[in-house]
Amino acid sequence: MTIIAEYEYRDPETGKLIATKVRREPKTFEWRQASGEVGLGELTERDLPLYHAEQLAFFDLDKLILFVEGEKAADALGEKLGVLAVCLPGGAATRPTTLQLSVLRGRKVAIWPDKDGPGRALMRRVFEKLRGIADRLGAVYPEDVPAKGDPYDWLQLGHTREDLIAEWKRNPLDVLLAKQLSVLDLEGREPKEIEWLWSQYLPKRMLTMIEGQKGMGKSWLTLKLAAMISTGDLDFPVFPQAHAPAKTLLLSHEDPVDEVIVPRLIALGADMSNVKVLSSVVDNETGGEEWFDLKKHIELLENHLMQDNYDLLVIDPINNYIGASIDTYRDSDVRSVLSPLAALAARTGVCIIGIRHFKKGEGKLSEMGVGSVAYGAVARVVHALVPDVDALLVRKERRDDTPVPNVLLPVATNLTVLPKGVAFKLVDEGVSVAFRWDGLRDYTPDEYVTALKEAKHTGVARHEKKLKELDELLRTARGRVLSDAEVAAELEIGTSVVELFRYRLSERKEDELGVY
Repeated sequence: MTIIAEYEYRDPETGKLIATKVRREPKTFEWRQASGEVGLGELTERDLPLYHAEQLAFFDLDKLILFVEGEKAADALGEKLGVLAVCLPGGAATRPTTLQLSVLRGRKVAIWPDKDGPGRALMRRVFEKLRGIADRLGAVYPEDVPAKGDPYDWLQLGHTREDLIAEWKRNPLDVLLAKQLSVLDLEGREPKEIEWLWSQYLPKRMLTMIEGQKGMGKSWLTLKLAAMISTGDLDFPVFPQAHAPAKTLLLSHEDPVDEVIVPRLIALGADMSNVKVLSSVVDNETGGEEWFDLKKHIELLENHLMQDNYDLLVIDPINNYIGASIDTYRDSDVRSVLSPLAALAARTGVCIIGIRHFKKGEGKLSEMGVGSVAYGAVARVVHALVPDVDALLVRKERRDDTPVPNVLLPVATNLTVLPKGVAFKLVDEGVSVAFRWDGLRDYTPDEYVTALKEAKHTGVARHEKKLKELDELLRTARGRVLSDAEVAAELEIGTSVVELFRYRLSERKEDELGVY
């Protein structure tokens, strides 16, 4: 085999020859020691200095040094452009040592990867090692170099020293990074309106949390939403809107599909072809199944959502789809699951609802969810599902078992002002249960907690304001009889509460007239 080149590796301080790398054709390499013996003896390539390291002594610190992959390219750059280029003695798999790179301390270095994966990987390792050594680091990566090309190929295209300076100024540093920040330039970006599945309550492209104690109708509510979306009949009691029929994907761990989910959806009038249930993850090779995990299988979920016309994803409850390795009370652990889920919502355009249970005890509604506060922080909207405090008072005063509506009470949002609570009833119709909206509730989360305490202990203090409003409404009606439904809509309370308030007002009138 013919020798076509010999590359001498010399001591950076003395210039003394240490070893020579011999290139033969066809392309093979062998090492010779200074004594002429073949091989490196007791040395390894990691013990050798950089190629051309001894020439650094003749270049001022402000001169640009090129770091390339091979000796052929290093020599060509020196011969044609008069610049100093260095390289490692090994190939693309080399792992540079700090000692090898120490000769570049305080230098201005341009790293030039070959145009292939191994070349970029090598120069990323060099870049990381040089961070604390070189004074200034940059990259040269010309766009016109063909695939698998190197600086030698770039020179064959006729480029000049001025072209090299231009490439250095361009400095595509990202080619040396395994990862890079994605930074958005806001100049010229047009504001985009929020897309709503249910205006002010359920945003598309975002994560919403619905939280509450067991038995508050969380599953009923989400199935009602799925049913409405499946037919396009969005009969919300507030902000109704036109909507084309679309699909819902349910992740429902606690409710049996055939015994609970299917009968409820049928009772709610759902188009069953538009509601799907995710049951497991199937291995296509073995046929084995495993439980769906939001951390492990997020890409599978996104692929499925993108393949069909989904508008809603319900995860009920969300903690049952978070793997055992995640500490649900630790913010960083929860964010590592929910942040990719929120990003998935943004990419797919789907409204995602996560269901979370309340912990035991009392407190602010925003702090009642089981687990880390990161659940509410990552979600754009948080709702609590709570019993209607007005209806609780009715039952307390009547001392009976009057059914209590549940209220979807907005707890937090950074998209709009906090909308009013929306009540619904589950009505026993003998052979089935019907879902009925029951109007709006005007208490805030803090007012709700206060009123709940008052309803439990004093019974009537919360209602004095509404009693005055009802008295004024009846006075201004000028003899016109208002139905309970009209009063309920005007005062934003339940019809059962109107009945109680009418009774309370009649008692007051009797007291004022001295009638007992």
